[in-house]
Amino acid sequence: RKLDYLASEGSVPSMSKTAEKALNFLNQTSMAIKRLKVDFRLAEVRETLDPTVCVVTLSVEQGHEGVLLWASWFVGGAPAEDEAMKLGPQVGRFVLDSALFSSLQTDATLLRTKQRRKHIDVGYSDDGLSTRELALRVVDGTNELFSALLQVMKAYLALHEDKGLDSLVLICDQELCALPIESCHPLCTAFPAIARDFSLAMHMHRHASKEAIDKGSMRYIVDPRNEDIEAGSVGTVKRPDFTTICAAFEADLQSSFADGVIGADHIPSKAELQRNISGASLFLYQGLGTLLSHMSPGLVSTLNLDKCQCVVLLDRAENEVAERRQNKLDTTVLPTIVQLRDVWATAALLSLRGVNAVLLNQWSMDAVRNHSAANAVVANGLLSEGQVLGKAHGAASGQLLAAYHQFVKDIANSEAELSQISELREVGLGQEAARARRAEEVDAARAAAQERGQDFQEPQEEEPLEFPTEEQVEEEKTKLEGLIGERDKTDEDMRGVEGALVLALYGIPTLSC
Repeated sequence: RKLDYLASEGSVPSMSKTAEKALNFLNQTSMAIKRLKVDFRLAEVRETLDPTVCVVTLSVEQGHEGVLLWASWFVGGAPAEDEAMKLGPQVGRFVLDSALFSSLQTDATLLRTKQRRKHIDVGYSDDGLSTRELALRVVDGTNELFSALLQVMKAYLALHEDKGLDSLVLICDQELCALPIESCHPLCTAFPAIARDFSLAMHMHRHASKEAIDKGSMRYIVDPRNEDIEAGSVGTVKRPDFTTICAAFEADLQSSFADGVIGADHIPSKAELQRNISGASLFLYQGLGTLLSHMSPGLVSTLNLDKCQCVVLLDRAENEVAERRQNKLDTTVLPTIVQLRDVWATAALLSLRGVNAVLLNQWSMDAVRNHSAANAVVANGLLSEGQVLGKAHGAASGQLLAAYHQFVKDIANSEAELSQISELREVGLGQEAARARRAEEVDAARAAAQERGQDFQEPQEEEPLEFPTEEQVEEEKTKLEGLIGERDKTDEDMRGVEGALVLALYGIPTLSC
């Protein structure tokens, strides 16, 4: 922007010409400048995007009323002037609960801290709320924080049901990226594919350079220092029936990729790291620590990654040995470089270098969950015919959480139903026993009357009793046990609520092979 101003408004002609040359050079050669350039109109954006895509922009500011949320949303496929006001782009202003917003940010930070500690500290104790309880509290709190917006969005989405909306792009402030907005209703149920982005301009530049992922140029870097060890637990996190990251990758995923380096063979050089990420259509990093702790941001910032459609970072699988080694190395690294390993900064750096989609962990996660996510996203996701990245991501995260919550509700309903029919059966059995006693008394009275030669007045016949059978009770018990088993399996697959929320997707949700 400064160069543009100097080139057009500068008072010194020689400086203006120099600025203009510098600006033209950067526009032609710098991928970051191209990605940051804003050169579109809203109507053109809507015409370019598919009619099944919804874009929501969220921004917070501190006003005299407290924390304000500015929101806008629209559906692609038609220029703004061609639709009725209620169907076209919408803008809203909402006052957020400042105390709740602050509390959620604190809880989100605490969740990340606890997730990291429990993977590297064998003496870790939850000391209050567990990570599961924290994650659930953040999800519930986020739904509450945005409740006013979500009600308006629900009504808006209902007007577009005939379009078959299936993809959502959330453009959020950095402050909001710490919250699981994707898990809010109705967003999590209305859209199978959800992604974040940094700006509408960035998303449109991604869209313009979007290509199909080439299966023949998928590459990987897996546990580059071979630091994962075969153990029953890491820190206080159990990982049963799992060998090592390298062994599991070789067995299940290596054949799906064209090239790459696995730490069990050798430690990749800086040149190998750069070659693999720059030459890949899809690049997978799976291992301990972050990608930018093995490959410094300086090595990434010099690369042109416009051919790399997708980067999948299933990282932050910490253990104590790797943590100690990295802490020692970080004593010689500038704090500003260490800060670039942050999730938001990592996704931003890769995006500015040309990557169209970045899928990465938001906090520490065990190797078992990372490996299952790699299988779900790559082997059973993108490599499946007709599957797109956003839906593969949803199946490995949001949909698992939604299924878990549904099982919890179904179990509660089943328990209530079992309690009700058991109670009805108990009451029915009691009535049946009472009726049997009355029948015995009638038989005795009838026999006594016959002995005395007296007439006996028969009592009025009672209506047949109807109550649940033993088979119905057992059937409901079996149903409940099945639901509990399904819930536990889903919980194991996602490695807890923390595992379901850990993945974040930045970029285009509709990438496919």
